Amino acid sequence: MKTSLKDLKVDLIREEDFVEVSEWFVRRKWPVPPAGQMLPPSGYVAYSPDGMLHAVAWLYVTNSQIGIIDWIATNPESEGMVGLVGVKKIIDHIERIATDISVFMHFTPNDSFARYLKGKCRFKITEKANILTRRRASLEVVNG
Repeated sequence: MKTSLKDLKVDLIREEDFVEVSEWFVRRKWPVPPAGQMLPPSGYVAYSPDGMLHAVAWLYVTNSQIGIIDWIATNPESEGMVGLVGVKKIIDHIERIATDISVFMHFTPNDSFARYLKGKCRFKITEKANILTRRRASLEVVNG
C-alpha cells in the first residue's frame, strides 16, 4: 500500500521503536544513536496509519534558546520521498511545540541532506560546515 504523505503523523518515540530505528543507521553505515540515558526524552518518529515508521530525530535542549536536532534518519524501506517528508514533519512539529527555543541547529556531514533541509525547512547552510540553523521569524538576526 502506497503511503500518503499527508497522512504521516508525528509522535514521541517509544522504547520498543529504538531497535528498529537503530537498524536504519546500521543499514546506512552511520554511527548508531547511543541507547538509554544518552538520548534526550524528546525523540520523535514520523509514521503512517499502518504503523510503519518512516523518520526519526531527537531534540536536545538546554537552558538556552538553542535546540539541537540530531540523530536524524529515514527508514531505508520507505518509498520515494516519504522518509524525507517525515523528517520535515518532525522538524515542523518540534518547532510548534518547542516554543522557548529561538534557534534550531543540526550538524551534518551529508551535503544532499543539508540541501534538502534548506529547501524544505528554511534552514540556512553555513559554508565552512553543514551547520543548519533555523531561526524563528520573529527573532532579529544580528550580524557579528
